[in-house]
Order: sequence, then structure tokens, then C-alpha cells
Amino acid sequence: MSVLIPMYNVEKYIGECLDSILSNKVQDFEYEVIVADDGSTDGSLSVAKDFEAKYENVKVYSFANRGVSLTRKFLLDKAKGDFVWFVDGDDYVDENVFVCIQKELKDEKDIIITVLTSATSNRKTWDVVETFDQDIQDKYWIQTPNNYHGTDR
Repeated sequence: MSVLIPMYNVEKYIGECLDSILSNKVQDFEYEVIVADDGSTDGSLSVAKDFEAKYENVKVYSFANRGVSLTRKFLLDKAKGDFVWFVDGDDYVDENVFVCIQKELKDEKDIIITVLTSATSNRKTWDVVETFDQDIQDKYWIQTPNNYHGTDR
């Protein structure tokens, strides 16, 4: 899986974002983290580069500001994983989110969507997983930490 992080002026948050992703330890679950700095003028790039130096599965790119759409396209072009997950540089993920994602991938889901579960003025948490099987029109699956259910549409 490729975790893709477009980054612009998030020096105060990018360390916690990367910590939350990299602290998810799941057996037999490999992932890469790709950060693209879109011309930040604060210390975002320096913080991200520190993580790149410490973790071999983190890669950081930097270029002049071109906007989030082109930055996301760049990230998709660099991704090597069979699945991709966009995480904003000012977000952080739940400590068990990869456990949920791994389970859904083993169940051969085609689409996994993370959902915002809490937010304050300066941080957002992503820890609920919605998944879809191949026949998206017929089934809708929701996984939360406390329950699991599917409903016919």
C-alpha cells in the first residue's frame, strides 16, 4: 500500500501525521509513505526529511508550488503499492487503522474509504474504514472499531 501525503506549510502537524502512520505496526503488512512538498515556505520539508532519514519506507519529494491537484497526481505517479491512501499533512491516523485496512484487503475489498471521526480546530482523526466489494452497486460495508455490518442497497 502507498500512503500519499501532499504537504504545504504544515510544519506544526507533519511530524505527528508521520508518527501516527509509522507507529502502525501490523505483521505482514508492508507500506510505503510518499510525501510531496508543494513549495512550503515553513519548516515542513525539514521535518519530513528527518523522517525520510530515519525510515527506509519514507520518500520525500519537493518542488515549486503547483497546487494540490498536480501534487496529488505526482504522488499517484510515484506510488508503487497496489492500493493508495491519501492523508493530508495536518491529519493523523488512529493507531489501529492499518489493522482494519489489512483485514479488509484480506477480504478482497476493492475500495476502502477512511472517514473523519473527530476534529478540533487544529487536528483531524481518521480511524473508521468503509469498504466496498467489487459490486459497489449492491453492497455497502461499514467497519468501525465497535461493530461491523453490511447492508443491501
